[in-house]
Amino acid sequence: MRIKGIGFKKADEIGRALGIEEYSTFRVGACMSFVLNEFCDKNGNSSIHKEKLYSLCDDNLNFYDQDELYEEVLIKIL
Repeated sequence: MRIKGIGFKKADEIGRALGIEEYSTFRVGACMSFVLNEFCDKNGNSSIHKEKLYSLCDDNLNFYDQDELYEEVLIKIL
């Protein structure tokens, strides 16, 4: 869901305050969706390399080397 003026960081802050776990697949999936939309909108692309997606997710989630978790989420949403 998109709400004007609320990006992923603010929505994530609210979700975490409501009890969403740090490594929740729901949280990671929401981040991936946000990153994909933002990247594609800004760059005019319809795809992104997996490594770039993971890097942008790391930046938004403050994670490092969570490739296995990202793979798990990708499998669930495909």
